[in-house]
Amino acid sequence: MKGLEILEQKVNYKGLINSIDIKPDEFLLPLHEVIVNSIQSIEDRSDMKDRGSIIIKVHRNFQTKLELEENEPVYHPISGFTIIDNGVGFTNKREIAFSTPFTNFNYEKGGKGMGRYTVLACFGSMEIDSNFKQDGGVCKRKYRFDNVNGLQKYPESVEKLYESFKNTTTVRLNNFLPDYYDFAKKSRITIKDIADDIIQHSLLFFISSENLPVIRILHEEDDIQDAIVLNDIYKSVIEVEKIEKEVRLENIPEAFNISYIRNYN
Repeated sequence: MKGLEILEQKVNYKGLINSIDIKPDEFLLPLHEVIVNSIQSIEDRSDMKDRGSIIIKVHRNFQTKLELEENEPVYHPISGFTIIDNGVGFTNKREIAFSTPFTNFNYEKGGKGMGRYTVLACFGSMEIDSNFKQDGGVCKRKYRFDNVNGLQKYPESVEKLYESFKNTTTVRLNNFLPDYYDFAKKSRITIKDIADDIIQHSLLFFISSENLPVIRILHEEDDIQDAIVLNDIYKSVIEVEKIEKEVRLENIPEAFNISYIRNYN
C-alpha cells in the first residue's frame, strides 16, 4: 500500500526469556543447544581437511562442597560450561541469525531459531569469542548475551592471516540460575552423566554422520589428555544393527531412513 511505513520490531528479551519454560531437571538443555550449533557449524565448513573438534569444559564451584559420607570423594557443584569448536565461526549470516528470534537460518536442519534463548533461561549470561577466516584475513568477534541488554558486541578487529591459523569459536555459559544450580548440586551430576546425556540427545548425529567431530569433555582445570571422548563411549555402547534406506509412507512426500540400534549400556 502506498505510503505504508514498515516499523522496526523490537524484542523484549527479558519477556521472551521469561516465557521459556525449562524445568530444573532439563538443566542440560542449553548445553545441548550449543553443542548442536557447534556440530552444524563444523558441517558448514568448506575446508574439511582438519577433522571437526568440540571440547566441552565443565566449570565447578570450588567454594562449595557437599557434606558426604566418610571416604566419599569431595563433590564440587557444576556452575557452567565452556564449549570450543573449529566450525565456520560467527560469520555475518550467523550474527544476523543470532540477533533474530525465531530465525529460519537452520530451519532445514531442524532449527527453530530459539536455542540461544534457552541459555538465558538457565544461566546468568553467555559469552562468545570467535576467530575465523574472512576475506583473506582473520576476523575476531566477541559478544555478550544477557537478559538485561540482549546481545552486545565488542569492537571487532581484522588481523593478517597466518599459515597455522585455525578457526576457533568459544562459548561460555556462565553461572547456573539458582533453581538449576540447586538441582544439579542435589543430584550430584558427574562429568560421565553429562557425557551420556549428550550422546542420548545427539544420538542422531552419532548414528548418521560419517564425519562427526571428535567430542571431548573434561573439567575446566584438567588437562585435555584426560578428557572423556564421547565418540569412544558411543562406539562401546551403541551398535547399529540394520538400516532401512529410502523408506516412504503414504501422504508423506519425503523419504527417510530407519536405523535399528542396540544399546549395551
